[in-house]
Amino acid sequence: MKEMITDFWSLALPDEWKAEQEDETVIVIDADQISVIELTVLTPDSGMTLDDLIDSISSNEYVGDRLAELPCLYGHFEDEGAFYREWLIPLENEKLLVISHGCDLEDKGLDDSAVDEILSTLLVGEGDEE
Repeated sequence: MKEMITDFWSLALPDEWKAEQEDETVIVIDADQISVIELTVLTPDSGMTLDDLIDSISSNEYVGDRLAELPCLYGHFEDEGAFYREWLIPLENEKLLVISHGCDLEDKGLDDSAVDEILSTLLVGEGDEE
């Protein structure tokens, strides 16, 4: 196992998964490239609250849930031949961690247990003030 650590969260990754950072997003990919996990920390725009940001991302179909013992909103949807599962986790300092697990529709469900196990290792903490 290796650990991916950012200013706001950390995650344990099995050796067959790799992580890379692109701008504000960490992308985690499995060796067979069936699944992609994206983790992004968002901050509401000026004049916008965290609830406004959550409302702009989620739909009425998102439900209250828990991920790694953290309260979150969870939703799933199909878009352009892909299937996505998404978690919205409020963080300290008016920030929102958005986690998305995507795969091709024909691969739906194949990596769910592996992704769930990885996400169960998620730890969040206060990030440095910018």
